[in-house]
Amino acid sequence: MNQVILKKLNESVRPDFAMAKRVIAVGDVHGQFNLLRDLVENQIKFDPTSDVLVFLGDYIDRGRSAEDEIAVLNYLIDLHNGNPGKIVLLRGNHEQMAINAISNADCEEEQWLWKHNGSKLYSISDLAFRSGLVRFCQSLPLYIEDEWVFVHAGAYPNIPLEKQPESVLLWDRTENNFGYFDKRLIVGHTPNQIIQKTEKIVYVDTGAFYYGCLSAYDPKNDTEYSARGPARSLSIYT
Repeated sequence: MNQVILKKLNESVRPDFAMAKRVIAVGDVHGQFNLLRDLVENQIKFDPTSDVLVFLGDYIDRGRSAEDEIAVLNYLIDLHNGNPGKIVLLRGNHEQMAINAISNADCEEEQWLWKHNGSKLYSISDLAFRSGLVRFCQSLPLYIEDEWVFVHAGAYPNIPLEKQPESVLLWDRTENNFGYFDKRLIVGHTPNQIIQKTEKIVYVDTGAFYYGCLSAYDPKNDTEYSARGPARSLSIYT
């Protein structure tokens, strides 16, 4: 691979959810660059004058190549930096795996976990890239709360978000149908072939890698969007 460049993420500006005409949550991208561009530009037709996009994490791993995964990151960084207060990038468990593996280079368990969950970036040894990836991933919040609660995996229903275990926010698959207090949870992480909605929780991940479908959901207008490509198979899906 030629020189690897990961752009720098600017400091985030909190969106004004109340003023947005559309608030759209995007499911797990997993390195599917073409699906990401199609979804944002052709299906959602993102309008920064009226929209807020909330990406639910898991941007990396399982892409066709390291180049595709880097392209996803740089695309999202450009989108975020060019539209202050309009783009939210949350952390997923795969970003956390990258942090853990790079920050604990001597831990075989952390190396195995990241590598064997589909990482293409694992093979990049460039220290500047690796440190930049850790900084990027660590800068991503675990949740954002407004009329709804957006989080990668899930949350306990009656514990304040700031007191929730990180493992629950990033990894939970208990299929919590209780929501969060009186608010609806909007989550990724758990793949379904279509968006799953209940009164208390919405599962947005439709398996961009696994089923070839990257989806998004606007809870403000109860509207779904999707971009489709060829389905692929995977023995481990985390």
